[in-house]
Parts: sequence; C-alpha cells; structure tokens
Amino acid sequence: MFLRHVFGDQTWHNPKRCASFIIDDPLLRKSYGFLNYSRLLAEMDSREFTASIAFIPWNHKRTHPDVAKLMRERSDRFTVCVHGCDHTEAEFASMDVRELNTRIHLASQRMKAHERRTGVPYAEVMVFPQGEFSSVSLGVLKGHNYLAAVNTSIIPRTTRNGAPASFPLFMRRYPRNLADFAFDLFVGKPALVVEHHGYFRQGYEKIREFTTQLNSPKLRWMGLGELVRHTYLQRSVSPDTVECRIFANRQILDNPAPRGKSFIIYKPEGNEIPIGEVAVNGKQHPYFAEHDHMRLYVDVPASSETEVTIKYAPTAQYASNSEGQSFRQQAQVYLRRYLSTVRDNYLSKHDKLSFAGVPTEGRKAFRLMSASTQETLCQPVVGTVHTNSLSCEFGFSEPTHLCSLQRGTVRH
Repeated sequence: MFLRHVFGDQTWHNPKRCASFIIDDPLLRKSYGFLNYSRLLAEMDSREFTASIAFIPWNHKRTHPDVAKLMRERSDRFTVCVHGCDHTEAEFASMDVRELNTRIHLASQRMKAHERRTGVPYAEVMVFPQGEFSSVSLGVLKGHNYLAAVNTSIIPRTTRNGAPASFPLFMRRYPRNLADFAFDLFVGKPALVVEHHGYFRQGYEKIREFTTQLNSPKLRWMGLGELVRHTYLQRSVSPDTVECRIFANRQILDNPAPRGKSFIIYKPEGNEIPIGEVAVNGKQHPYFAEHDHMRLYVDVPASSETEVTIKYAPTAQYASNSEGQSFRQQAQVYLRRYLSTVRDNYLSKHDKLSFAGVPTEGRKAFRLMSASTQETLCQPVVGTVHTNSLSCEFGFSEPTHLCSLQRGTVRH
C-alpha cells in the first residue's frame, strides 16, 4: 500500500477494476429452480451488474427460444460460458490427455451447436464442475485455445511432474465476506462472485444488497470472456512507455492517455504448446520467444484500445479428438442430467422433502426422505449425486515467475 501510494503507476497494477456474477448450472429456461431470468434482469438493470451463466454443454438442445431471445437482446447483462462437458464426477480431474481432449472437443462442439441454434454466443472460459481439475487439463485447454479457466481452488486434484501449463486460472468467491472481495480488487484481482439457483430461494434481496455494497464508481461489471480479456498488469517506465504482463491468449490493452504510448508486452510461456501466430488488431505481428515467456512491442494510439491475439498450434497430443461415448455412458449422463433438473425444479421447492446423504463426494446412491418423518421414500442407485457445497478459497493464479496473484499474496 505504501509503495503504491509513493510510486503510483510505476508499480505493477491492474488498470481496470472488474467484476462478474457467475451462476452455475441453470438451463436457459424462463425459470430454473428459484432463478427467474426476467426478475434477475430487473435487478441487474436496477443495481448495475451482470451475470455469466455457467452453462452445461450437454444441455445445448434444451434452451427455450424466449430465453435465447432475451440473452441476445440483453447481451449487456447476460453472457454464457462453458461449465464442463457432461457435468459428471471429476470429469476434468483426469490425467489422460486423450480423454481430456475428447471432453473439451465435445464441449466445444456442443457450445458451437447451441450458438448456431439459438444465436447466443459463448465465451471460451471453462468453469470446472465440482471444482475439480488436474494439472494436465490446463494444458489441454490451452491447446484448444481457451481463454482461461475459473475454479473455486487453485490446487488441482491430480498433478503430473514437470512444469505446469502457462494457462490463466481465475478464482471465485461466494458472496459472504465483502472484505475478501475488496482485498481482491485492491491487489489487482477481479471480483468473481459465484452462486447457484438456490441463492434466490428467498428472492433477490441478498444479491441486491451485496452488489450495492460492492459497487463503486470505478468497478466495471462484465461477462467472463470480456473480463479475462481486460485483466492484465502494467506499470509506467516512462511518460511514453508502459510495461505490460498479459495472461490470456486474447488481451485488450487500453491507453486512455491523450497521447500514444508504446507497450512492451510479456506473456509467460512454458513452451509446452508452440505458438502458431500472434496478431495485433487482426494483423500478424512479430514477437520474440524467450526461455519462459514471449515478448512483443505494440504502439497503442491515444484514447484507444488494441487487441493482442495469440493462436497456439497444438502438437499431436493436444489435437482435437472426436471419439464418441458408449451407449452406457450416454445413458448414465442422460439420467443424471434429468434427475438434476427434477431435483432443482421440483424437489428443492418441496418443504417436506430433502436429500439425505448427498454431500459426500463419491457416493453412488442417494435417498429421498421426508424431512418431517425421516421415512425413506425411494432409494434409486443412479450414479454420483453432488451438492454444490464447495470450498471457498479464491484468488487469481498464473503459474509464472513474472506475476502470481494468489491467496492475497503478490509476488514480483
């Protein structure tokens, strides 16, 4: 704080204060569980915030046309990102590159089909289901040219020896402690708020109160894709020169000054996936590949923005794999997804019914019980069922020595 006060823009800082409200899992129907999109839109217009829907690709054929129209017409408030593939247990915690390629390829194909069918675009930002991922999955996402990943923990469930993929991992918080979000913004992290449809069980007063407290004149709410593209670190090294550390493969650099400036741009690269080309505002641009990062020089005119795009040329192990699922796998996913819809849309609203035994990870069955009598109403064996009680340790992590914003610690 003292250094920032004394040296101002000469210290590393994020020039934009960004926030996004992420809602996991819901179908794009007029209502899903306790979430009603029209009511949420009224709150967003009133309190000046946005919502990013973490959409399960398996549901790509289940979107209601009226909600698709609402999403298209109000893209200033609603955006969509990718939430897993089938949303099955630990589907991105695998260490098998071929298996991960299959899932990411299938998720992308479904999201593209959804965009063609509904006209609703999506951001190539992966929100890991159940907060579980492997270190290998980050490299595979990078090989598929995803922007970033978002999760509730920076610690992978499984790891592999060797250098980690230089892929941005953003972290998020549940809206409980406002001071945590304030600290995130102070150290240069975006404020990523996450909830599920159950957050609206008592109406919209909680989100109304939280966003009112979090909002400030300089805070910009945006979708996850736009937020990632606007999140970077910079410092002034002279009146006309700015050093910049970017993290994503698509980055928008802003020069609000009344004169043009030269940007020296660094991006961490582990060289695990070769760079195919670099473009600035759509035109191929020269760059320098060094030991653990790439470097390029860009002139940004006065009062304007410039977009830097990096396209990776994945090696054979990261190539897209269109291998399909077996009939049994398809049937299990189908059953899981429709039972989840029944749970969220009907059972969650019944005061006398509750799920017993669900919170335990890896459980292979659940019991539906009466809350008043504890009488077992049914006990189907259907596969793993999870609640959404995830750990809430958040921050922004980039596996690079250039910059690591993680658990409230800034290292240079």
